[in-house]
Amino acid sequence: MNRLALICILALSYLFLSCEEEESVGGLVPRLSITNIDANSDKYVEFSAKVNDYGAKPILEYGFLYADSDDLNFERSDLVSRKGKPASEFKMRATHSMINGKQYYVAAFAITADTVVFSPFEAFISRGSEGFILDRIVGPSEIYFGDTLTFFGRNLPKNPANYYVSVNGSTESRMGIVDIKDDHFRAALPAMFSTFSVRDGGFIRFSFEVGGKWLQLEWPAKFKEPIFNLIEDQKVSLDGEVTILGDYLDSDIKAVRFPDEPYYDPEIVTWERTKIVFKAKRPKPNALESISVNVRGKFYELENVYSYLTPELDAGQEISGYLQRYFDVRGSGFFLTDPGQNSMVSDPPGILAGAIESSPTSIKMWVNGIWGTPTPRVSYLRMSMGESVSQNAVKFTCTNPDLWHSFHEDVFENVSIDDIGRGVTLNGRTFLIWRNKILEYDASKRTIKTISTQSISSRNLAGAFAVSSPNGKIYMGSYNKNSRWEYLRIFEFDPNSGEVKELDRPSHNITTTKYVYTFGDYLCFDGGFTRQVYFDTEVTDRYRLNLKTGVWEKLSKSVELSGTENPMLTFRYNGKLMALGALKHLGNAVLQEYDFNLDEWRTIRTLGSQGPMRGNEPIIIGNEVYLFGFLTGFKFNLDTFEETEIQTFNAPQWQLLGSLISGGKIYVFKEMMFLEVDPAYLKKE
Repeated sequence: MNRLALICILALSYLFLSCEEEESVGGLVPRLSITNIDANSDKYVEFSAKVNDYGAKPILEYGFLYADSDDLNFERSDLVSRKGKPASEFKMRATHSMINGKQYYVAAFAITADTVVFSPFEAFISRGSEGFILDRIVGPSEIYFGDTLTFFGRNLPKNPANYYVSVNGSTESRMGIVDIKDDHFRAALPAMFSTFSVRDGGFIRFSFEVGGKWLQLEWPAKFKEPIFNLIEDQKVSLDGEVTILGDYLDSDIKAVRFPDEPYYDPEIVTWERTKIVFKAKRPKPNALESISVNVRGKFYELENVYSYLTPELDAGQEISGYLQRYFDVRGSGFFLTDPGQNSMVSDPPGILAGAIESSPTSIKMWVNGIWGTPTPRVSYLRMSMGESVSQNAVKFTCTNPDLWHSFHEDVFENVSIDDIGRGVTLNGRTFLIWRNKILEYDASKRTIKTISTQSISSRNLAGAFAVSSPNGKIYMGSYNKNSRWEYLRIFEFDPNSGEVKELDRPSHNITTTKYVYTFGDYLCFDGGFTRQVYFDTEVTDRYRLNLKTGVWEKLSKSVELSGTENPMLTFRYNGKLMALGALKHLGNAVLQEYDFNLDEWRTIRTLGSQGPMRGNEPIIIGNEVYLFGFLTGFKFNLDTFEETEIQTFNAPQWQLLGSLISGGKIYVFKEMMFLEVDPAYLKKE
């Protein structure tokens, strides 16, 4: 008789039982009653019953149903039975599915062709029974979550509630009972459980509690290998999601890794049997991404899984401005959740550009130079995604007057204020006299080379002055940087031969000069100061050195001094010998011309800018001279005397002594590099 029929008959049988005492059924159905329950053994319980009436139709099967509930039925209760007609009194033993000390209920039953009848149930306390016996487990050669396994054995309870089967002993990994037969039951693996034992030991550890009996065993098992079906030419935005299709992908361990960022965990969106989805966002995106996927504790290398859609810029954009400023740039496809991911590259290199704000149609971009790399005046900025760049570019013109031009860490080490370097431009060549070295700088090639090194390590070779001469040589005044009141020593440098020789110093032992210039075959000193320990003494005498004979002579006229040690900056313009600087402390700068007839310096213009000026020689480009003060600068037209305030730039005063001129631009020595200053961008904002 099948189970469905039994259930239907069972419902009908309750009608008979409920009417048994009140109505006579006229001997149409059998009637049974429990006569004895022997529960003294810990191996079994023996039930006894008698047949009160055999009924009108033959009995096909009879026996006892028992369970821990009085709701006895064929689906959830255990039974012992025999086929055929019972004797008027019969006994049977129940040998399984009972726990010591627990109360159970039992009823006798009889089955005919069209009905099932039960006796009234009786309760009893069991002392235990034999446990179930597991013979073998049958399942697929390679398993996966949710697969159904068949467990063959004996003494199997009929009630699924009497089964507790779990994987690795975890309550979260309980298996669902599919069906129960006399010699086996089937159960489904959980939809998810720890795969550690399968991965590392090659087995599943099952824990059973069946009818009150516990059992634990290990069953050899191997998981199905995941199948990956990559989407061809998958392109995603930085804010987008990456999809990996396949089968057998679900895992208790879920991780995606990048080869170049092994500790970064992208956000997992979906992870199921046939699909893995994760966020494309990562700190260091590449144009084409390969990944490692951890499925059930094993990493699988997947190459060229997806590529990023590079944000695109609107065509024809041009911007100009200072570094370390913000600019709005239009485009599309920008990274929205983390604006800093919107990075740009410059052509030529030297500009660092990134976004601080982003919208679907624009970014607010911040630009700066890159330390160690020359800063281009004009560059083309493109959106960058790994090695991929946008098709369109933004033309960026940097309007800072001074830009990083070249870096020379190998030449300039531990630069300090004691290492005054003076720049001299002579016949198209640019020289920097620094410490005890004479260096030549080639601005077009951004290179510097050592021309000469003098054995005067305690002295700055041009600490006091450096002036060029029409004879093609450079004259330098050196002082001891450890003892500023030590008298000057004079050196001559020939750029053509590279020779440096020391000349006689003047007899007046000057330590600081006011005017230094060359005239004809002479090197001239007009006034200065002799430095004492606590004060400086003015020297108004004028001396000149005959460069042919090497003899110093004192001139008859003296020079007027007004208490400021800052030297006047001498230069030549249109055949005239001129000087710029401050005659008085905190006084305005003046322009002077040397009157050869009167043999004296004559002030021809008082300028609106305060001195002293920074520099070794005035920077003359065309008919304009450029001078830089503490807070500002100015340019002065030597023909019209028009004076214009201009910007200064970020360099310490003493380092601007190393200014050079090449190709109409100014090059300033600063620490370990040269700045390029373009006069076109010195306009005061």
